[in-house]
Amino acid sequence: MIDETACGFRKASGQGCDQAVGCAVDQGIGAPRAAEPTYRLRAFRRSEAVLGRPPPDGLMTFAPGYGETPVPEDDAASLLPTVREALGNQLVKAAVYDLEQAIQDEVAEERFVEVIGGNLVVEELLTDYFLRDLHRRLYGDVWTWAGTYRHRELNIGVAPEQIAVELRGSLDTILYRWQHTADWTGRELGIAAHAETVRIHPFTDGNGRTTRLLADLVFLAAQNTDVPELYDWHLDKCRYIELLREYDVHRDPRELAAFVGTRRLGE
Repeated sequence: MIDETACGFRKASGQGCDQAVGCAVDQGIGAPRAAEPTYRLRAFRRSEAVLGRPPPDGLMTFAPGYGETPVPEDDAASLLPTVREALGNQLVKAAVYDLEQAIQDEVAEERFVEVIGGNLVVEELLTDYFLRDLHRRLYGDVWTWAGTYRHRELNIGVAPEQIAVELRGSLDTILYRWQHTADWTGRELGIAAHAETVRIHPFTDGNGRTTRLLADLVFLAAQNTDVPELYDWHLDKCRYIELLREYDVHRDPRELAAFVGTRRLGE
C-alpha cells in the first residue's frame, strides 16, 4: 500500500496487504467457515469493476507501482481458496486491496448504522472482543488469519504472549477514564483507542484499517449531536507516524487528536 521508506519507517514483513502501522489506510472467533463463498465474495465476483478503482477520497493511498506488485506466495497462501479462485490471474496487491476496501465500506456502513441507532455504545466498542470481531468482519472473507492475534514477534507492537492482557487492560483503562473524568473530548477518546491499539499491534496484518475504523466508531458513539463527525484519515502520513511514536512515550492522545482532522458523516 504505502511506501514505508518514504516515512523512514520499516516493519518486519507480514501477511496480507497492510505493511505499516500508520502508513497504510488504513485470531479464533466465529463459527467454522462455510464451503461456499460468502455473499460479499459472490457480489465481488459479479462486479469486476471494483478491481483497479482508485481508493475512496479521504483515505491514505499506496505508493505508485505498489498495486501492480504480485502478492508474495507466502502471503497468498493465507488467502482463502475462494478468493484465489475469484481473483484468478489478477493476484496482485491492488486486486486484494480493492476487495478489502469493498468489504470495509460495507462493514463500516453496517456498524455506523448500529452506533447511530444506539445499538452499539462506547462501553461495547472499547472491548477486546469487539476489536477481534471487527477484524474478523473486515478480513474473514479474504484471509485465514482474520480475527486472531498474531503469534510471532515483530519489531513493532508488544510481545505476542502479552497481547491479550495488554489489549484488555488498555481498553478497560481508556473506558474507565472516559466514564470517571471529563478531561477528554469524544474526538480525543477515539484517537486514544486508535493509538493504543496501534501501539499493541495485536494482529498479523490489517491493524491500521481495523484500528482506524474502531476510532471512527468510538468517536461517533461519543457524540451527542445532529451533525455527527468522523475522522479524516487523508493526512500527512509521516507526521502521523511521528505522533503515534510520541504517543507511545507519553500516552496522551490530545496532540494526535488535534492533528487528525474531522469530516461530517456522509461527506
